Amino acid sequence: MPIDKLLEELRNNTRLRLGIWLILAIVLGYSLLVMDDYRKQLATEHQSLAERLDKLETLVKQTVWTERATAAHALQVQVESKLWVANSKGLAQANVQAWLDGQLKLLKITDPRLKVEAAVENSQHRNLWQVSGQIDGIFTPSTMEQFLLNIATHPQWILVERLEIRQGQPSRFTMVVTAYFQAPQQASST
Repeated sequence: MPIDKLLEELRNNTRLRLGIWLILAIVLGYSLLVMDDYRKQLATEHQSLAERLDKLETLVKQTVWTERATAAHALQVQVESKLWVANSKGLAQANVQAWLDGQLKLLKITDPRLKVEAAVENSQHRNLWQVSGQIDGIFTPSTMEQFLLNIATHPQWILVERLEIRQGQPSRFTMVVTAYFQAPQQASST
C-alpha cells in the first residue's frame, strides 16, 4: 500500500518531517494573517455602521423636520404660483405673444416688431418650459419705464434677458424676454 510506504518514509526521513511541519506552520500562519485582516475589516465596517446609526438616531430625534418640510412646501407653492401655466407648448407661445402684443398696444410703442419663439423644455428642470420673445420698436423714456414696470409687477415671472437702447432720432430699443411655464403633469401609468 502506498500509505504504508509514505508513513515508513516519514518515520525514517527527518528532513521530510521537518519540511511537512514547516509547510503546516506556513499555512497556519498565513491563515491566521488572513483571518486577522478579515477581523480588522469587519471591525472597521462595524465602527462605520455604528457611527452612521448614531447619526441617524440623532436625526430621528430632531423635531424640526416637519417644520422644514412645511417651509419647503410653502416655498414650492410660492415659486409655482409665479410660473405661467399652459396645457401645450403652442398655448404657452401664444400666451406670451398675446401678453407682449397687448403691452405694445397699451403703451403705444411705435413701429413694433415682435417675434416669439416656440416653447422649449428647460434643460435643467423637467416639467418646465421656457418661451422667449424679442421686441423691437421706437420708445420714449416714459413708455420704456412703464413697460419695465409692467414686466416687474406681472404676477408671473418674465425675465428680461437683454435690453439694448439705441440713441437717435427716434430712439429705438431691442428687448429679449423669457417666460417660464409649468408643464402639465403627465398621467402616471400603472
